Amino acid sequence: MWTRDQAEHFWRRFHVFGQTFAFQSGLQGLAVATGLVIIHAITKEEYGLYAIVASIQGMAAVLSDSGIGSAVTSQLGRTWQDRDANLGVVLTGLKERQRLLAGTLPICALMMIVIAGGKTSTTNLVAMELAMVCCVYFEVGTYLYQLVPLYTGKRAELQILQMILGAGRIVSIVALAWLYKINIIALLTINVLYGFATLYFIRKLVVGTEPSKPIFHPGLQREIHQSILRLLPTCAFYAFQGQITTYIISLFGQLVDVASVAALGRIGLLFGLLLNVLAMLGAPAFSKAHNKAEGLRIFWGIVGTLTLFSLAIFVASLLIPGLMLEILGKNYTSLTVELQITVITTGLSSLAGGIWALLSARGLVGLGWIYIVVTLVVQIAYASVGDLHTVRGVLWFGMATAAAHLLNMAIQAYWLILRPKELGRNQ
Repeated sequence: MWTRDQAEHFWRRFHVFGQTFAFQSGLQGLAVATGLVIIHAITKEEYGLYAIVASIQGMAAVLSDSGIGSAVTSQLGRTWQDRDANLGVVLTGLKERQRLLAGTLPICALMMIVIAGGKTSTTNLVAMELAMVCCVYFEVGTYLYQLVPLYTGKRAELQILQMILGAGRIVSIVALAWLYKINIIALLTINVLYGFATLYFIRKLVVGTEPSKPIFHPGLQREIHQSILRLLPTCAFYAFQGQITTYIISLFGQLVDVASVAALGRIGLLFGLLLNVLAMLGAPAFSKAHNKAEGLRIFWGIVGTLTLFSLAIFVASLLIPGLMLEILGKNYTSLTVELQITVITTGLSSLAGGIWALLSARGLVGLGWIYIVVTLVVQIAYASVGDLHTVRGVLWFGMATAAAHLLNMAIQAYWLILRPKELGRNQ
């Protein structure tokens, strides 16, 4: 039998989860709707270009982190009750990340030229480059600032703000598509304005109106430098691997093939809802866990939830593939097998991402060399026997890569969470 205190504790947890899930459902619904509007509003060739921008932007965001986000979340798990200390943690991390970004963006800009230079006009290529640079810069600041509300009880305010900004973005796209014929340049312009507005208002939410005296953290700066030296090669590898299917199909296929892979990737937004909820609730709770028993409850709860959700989406892809593809539009209704491969791949990636979020929240990052070795072995083996010139072949390659990623995360979780007698934290 539960005691009254236990029942009240459960109800508070359930209420917080329900509120967060409701907000994230709204946010993810806006994201899904926005993606579908974009797919239907522009040509398949232009959607291929849009996918290339998104993939390189994602690579730049990961590459410019290199353990900085992990160090910041680990520190916030200790200072979350001190406003000035929290701001100091974020500003310290932001300063270091912007330095790393300065070296990352030229590499990404060169990749854009190599991948898309021969597939579009000079005007489109310049617009793609500028949009990528601006959006990555805004995204870096937004990511770090939004960590503070998650740790300091302002989750609801953050979610409301995200809802308003997301709604404003989709209204802008729909209005422009209705009044004029929207193209890739107009769409990228909206994304840049959305990124700027998101950073501005989230920073305003975090800083507030009261004067603050951020506490600079030299210890955190040293930890960040150590993380960069230790993790930069692994993060560079991971950043490239995260977008490798888009890069391969961009090099060997046509823009319509890139569009097919990217459109199927919209399925990942279904998993994004749950991952966002778990990241907003599970990662901070895991970071604050006082003992191994508490940490393991959170760990297995997240892993179990992601596993069940992945199985449910896969069953849906077997039973109603036509309905799922119909939503993407008439250009994609023949991709039944490709849809099912994508669902499996996304499920594996989501599980790996959930474990990584927990490890990062506690600063437990290590054994990254295992990921590089295992992934390269799997990819070389597939490339020697598989087909990298078709959409289906590239998707199979992506599934093999996702399986290697999950295997690596499972190994790290065993050595850093499950095997030790106590729930550790990198110092």
